[in-house]
Amino acid sequence: MTRYLIEDEIITLLNLGKPVEAFIGRISDDQEILTWIGLEKSNENHVLLNIYEVFDEGNLDYVDIYDFSYVDPDLEFETTEFSDFAGTIQFIKERFKLNEINFLTKGGIQDEYKKLILAEGA
Repeated sequence: MTRYLIEDEIITLLNLGKPVEAFIGRISDDQEILTWIGLEKSNENHVLLNIYEVFDEGNLDYVDIYDFSYVDPDLEFETTEFSDFAGTIQFIKERFKLNEINFLTKGGIQDEYKKLILAEGA
């Protein structure tokens, strides 16, 4: 069972300069596109939100989402900067229509992707 990070853990990791991520999944009409987000701290102590969109090129034996092709190879990810953590979370929830966000340490989204594949019956 996956253990998601609680808010205090997320803030601590960000303050230590460590990124956190959340797997959003399939949100576009094109079911071949996967989305995930990453948070990190900027040099100005702001929160940077990176939004990644890649083509679903994986399967149960290949879940390295970081190696998948970006939807826009010229702009690998979209970045938005926020002055605080609460504003970042509010934006994410509104943009992706989420009630909660399941943050993980870097690398955990590959397990989330694998769970999606299994849930879809692949």
